[in-house]
Amino acid sequence: MVGNGRLQSVSNETQYPVTPPSSNGLPSLQTDFHHGPDQTAGRLLGKRGRDDYGGQEDASLRTKAKRNRRTPRPNVRRMSEEARQKKKEQWRKRAVERRKEHEDVVELDKRPSEFFHFPTDNVKVRRALRRNHSYTKKCELPVFEQGRDDTKDIILFCPPPSKKEEQEVLASLCRLTDEKMETLKPQVVADLQKISVSSNVLIRISKAIQLGPLDILLEQYKKLVHMGFVSYEKNKNRSDTPALHAGVWRRYSSTPCIVSEVWQKRAPPEKIEALSALIRDICKFFKLRILPKVLLVIQQYFPEFFKLQRIIADEIGEIEGIAEYPEFNLGGPFSTFAMKIGSSEHMHLDHFDPKLFLVPTVVLAGGNFSGAELKVPQLGGRMPIKPGMLAAANMRTLAHGSSEHTGERLAITIFLDNPLLISALQNATRIL
Repeated sequence: MVGNGRLQSVSNETQYPVTPPSSNGLPSLQTDFHHGPDQTAGRLLGKRGRDDYGGQEDASLRTKAKRNRRTPRPNVRRMSEEARQKKKEQWRKRAVERRKEHEDVVELDKRPSEFFHFPTDNVKVRRALRRNHSYTKKCELPVFEQGRDDTKDIILFCPPPSKKEEQEVLASLCRLTDEKMETLKPQVVADLQKISVSSNVLIRISKAIQLGPLDILLEQYKKLVHMGFVSYEKNKNRSDTPALHAGVWRRYSSTPCIVSEVWQKRAPPEKIEALSALIRDICKFFKLRILPKVLLVIQQYFPEFFKLQRIIADEIGEIEGIAEYPEFNLGGPFSTFAMKIGSSEHMHLDHFDPKLFLVPTVVLAGGNFSGAELKVPQLGGRMPIKPGMLAAANMRTLAHGSSEHTGERLAITIFLDNPLLISALQNATRIL
């Protein structure tokens, strides 16, 4: 204590007021000064309080204090649902504005109709690439100059299509084979004609997905492979490494259904239940942590694609068993995703994806690797896709593959199954 310009000592014998203990044998918090002012609350609620007053009583006090802190104050105004949605929309617009500051937009000297004349067989695709684009497996395409900057979002787009080109796109809608446009209701055809063709050919978004969730998915997939996962892929025209497919499609059946691979019925009987449970957990995590961020990006760069979301969601909702297993329902406009360790090193087209130019396929990468750039001979280059990045393009019209890579790479592909889209269009009464 300072007084009269001189430091005066304080006696250790200083007395503080003491009150009798309460009914439970513990001193009152307001008057517990017999340990000195610097140890009052610490003795009662701190680590040493357990030793001085007994563990059970002290723990109950701490629990009570925490419960009181969690009790909402009656006068606090809660945000209404309308205000909350308005706030979310403001955040989304700010995110879009910030993203545009890092965009590099490149106009291609191609027309949309130039991407619609590739054959349907992947062997013929590779022949066409060698003939029309001077491409061979050993040929190294140059890296897109814009793609060298990992902080930039790259947008490659075509000039707006002419009316004739839009009609050509509509005629080749969904790669209709034996199905004819007459099978669609007049209002659906009219709505399709109002949907303009997307000009974005290929996008590459940096920092689209956090690395943490991708690392978790990588570990879960490695665990799945270690347990004896059985892939149902019938051919190796894309890659030599197997992949997990999950979600819904109409690829090998007359009606849309849950992808049979998720049930793992070809695995040893003693492993079926554990493998299927782990796949369901992977799907739940994917829907919760990955898919929402993908949809935000795709909605910004392929807005016309989202006009199909309602009819896709309605079609998925009618699938048998989907109500019991909602983790397989991506909710539209995407229906299915694939996951693997490695890359699709063979040049190919995704023939079960829609040929409609506004429908993108999304590619994500995770892990720790170098290389594995997305090669696109029709565009004359390859695009680096590093962990956390997102690439999207119509993979039915752009032949593509991956360059060699080193390290451990998780590849995720998210797409809309073409036969399921055909079924949704045939069952829909309108789109818009």
